[in-house]
Amino acid sequence: MKHSKNYLQSKIYIAGVILWILALIFEGGASFIIFLIQSGQFPGQAFVFAFLIHIAASLFFFYFLTLHYIKGRQNIRYFAFLGGLLTFFFPLIGIVGFSFILLSVTKVFKKRGIIEDYQESTSPYVEEKILSGAAMDLDTFLNDELSIEPILDILRGDDENFKRGAVNYLRHIGSPRAIFLLKKCLNDPSHDVQLYAQFALAKLDENYSRRIKEAKSLVESGSGEKSEYLRQLGDAYKNYAESGLPEANAKIYYLGLSKQAFIEMLSNAPENHEILLTLAQLCLDRKEYKDAEKFFNKSIETIGETPEAMLGFCQIYYEERNLKALRETIKQMGLIKKHDSDDPHKTILYQFWANSQEA
Repeated sequence: MKHSKNYLQSKIYIAGVILWILALIFEGGASFIIFLIQSGQFPGQAFVFAFLIHIAASLFFFYFLTLHYIKGRQNIRYFAFLGGLLTFFFPLIGIVGFSFILLSVTKVFKKRGIIEDYQESTSPYVEEKILSGAAMDLDTFLNDELSIEPILDILRGDDENFKRGAVNYLRHIGSPRAIFLLKKCLNDPSHDVQLYAQFALAKLDENYSRRIKEAKSLVESGSGEKSEYLRQLGDAYKNYAESGLPEANAKIYYLGLSKQAFIEMLSNAPENHEILLTLAQLCLDRKEYKDAEKFFNKSIETIGETPEAMLGFCQIYYEERNLKALRETIKQMGLIKKHDSDDPHKTILYQFWANSQEA
């Protein structure tokens, strides 16, 4: 499909160049005949012949419009129509001016490139939102998911303009699901869509990197609340790791950097349950089950049983295939009355595990 499309574009380009050169030759010939008539080398009757050649020069542009593979390509049709009108109504000057315009436009496009064009078209979106999973409520989560669904139909289609708009929209959403779809666009049949997606991913990555750099600068400055700066740095590493941008090994690496920041933060507040739960989840994501269990237990010692801790134990025992400990945890979860979490995902997941003992 891509090969046939490139072949069609080559046909259009070759046909346009041939007809343009013929128009230049005929218009130049008509102008030369007029010059010879004015110098007395040709009789005045030759003016009719020069006029017919001039009309033929403009007709080359209009003939280009009739070629069947030009239909539906509005930008090409516009330039061909403009060339025909200028050539007909402004002898010699018209075709020279049109040639200058056409060459200038081509040069600008080549100089700017599609990435620069995309950057200008998306300049209103200076900075994409970056949300952690816990920061999104259920309505926001569902709205983001539903807003992405129509994009799937567009990406399956063949309209490049719609696809470029879809890429821009996905970049603006910036959620892990949106980033997943942007990565899929890197294999799109359209080379333009691939470049748009590549640029969108690069800009999103740049935003995360900037936040990490800013947080590191605050930590290294030695001024202000270092504990708060460490939290910002840990969150920045964690958000980037969970964004869907880094590959599997890189994700583990950035989760490790986040873990280091929160461990340093914990040294100043050893009984802070939020830090303990964050560290437990980071260890769990890195498949460090013993450390995760240790932090979950410390959090329970601090504030008692929480949905996050109980879900953490379920995941640990499930992945370790410790079915006996898993059954005991599920049984204990059913006895806990308050199991709502700030994270809608965890609330739903808790209900699943707690009710599974009835199945």
